Amino acid sequence: MPDFVDIRDFVLSGQVKPKQVSVYIDRLGGWFTLQELMGDEKGDVLNNSIDQKTGRVNIKLMYAELFVRSLRYPVHDGTVPTPIEPAPLDAQATDKEEKKYEKALAVYERDLEASTHPYTSDHPKAGELVFKPLDRDAVNLHTPGEILERVAEQAMPLSGFSKADLEEKKPALNSTTIDSTLSDSPNTSDTSTQT
Repeated sequence: MPDFVDIRDFVLSGQVKPKQVSVYIDRLGGWFTLQELMGDEKGDVLNNSIDQKTGRVNIKLMYAELFVRSLRYPVHDGTVPTPIEPAPLDAQATDKEEKKYEKALAVYERDLEASTHPYTSDHPKAGELVFKPLDRDAVNLHTPGEILERVAEQAMPLSGFSKADLEEKKPALNSTTIDSTLSDSPNTSDTSTQT
């Protein structure tokens, strides 16, 4: 008979550890660790990224929030991702498929180049946040967008965010009225719908 695990005790005693992945950012000088956000941190990121006027997520704020809350100095046991080469295109690939392949290939080549650099395993601040949450606006002002996006592209799925979930959805501008009337057809009695 398997041992009973008290899930409440397991969770509340802090035994569920956040996931970590490593990211190489050459423009910042090397390897870093991205750490999954805990529930309260994820909530803070969402709350601090909402545009108060529109009620929608502001991607500019979201990327900076993820950057300051996820980026840590490299941890000894940080998992370094293995570059995965994208599957080759077939001859009938569409323009959209070609663009998607080219983007995936660029990511693969970047990750392949990063894998040639030795991973820092003895950083004196290993696991500590590089920035404080209050640094967000200064980080946004002084950090190139490519670096923010580089961190966000890995930090978002790591903490359960999806880019598709954050894209602005346009409300329907026109309402549609449906008028249903009964009419007899030659074969059956049916409902026809007109718009």
